[in-house]
Amino acid sequence: MDWSQYSIPAMQLEARFGDRVVPAFCERPKSVWAMVADAASRNPDGEALVCGIRRMTWREVAQQSAQIAAGLHKLGLQSGDRVALLLGNRIEFVLAMFGAAQLG
Repeated sequence: MDWSQYSIPAMQLEARFGDRVVPAFCERPKSVWAMVADAASRNPDGEALVCGIRRMTWREVAQQSAQIAAGLHKLGLQSGDRVALLLGNRIEFVLAMFGAAQLG
């Protein structure tokens, strides 16, 4: 298959699962937070999270995750510490995960 016709910055296309095309990163991202920050810089007004009627853009996700990270840091959490999350299937779970990832 000729992939030269596709131009996706920082990504390449790979064929997997038969004929289905799956996008994949050319280089492994440094962290989960690096992926969020990259998405927020590339498409800040793009839809990032949807849960029922609640929707968040990448900008909002990055901002709220950064606030959670700041709160965790204020509580004494440092890079390398472990965080346990016990939340249901809600946007807050994803935001808390991204906030913890920002601290490393």
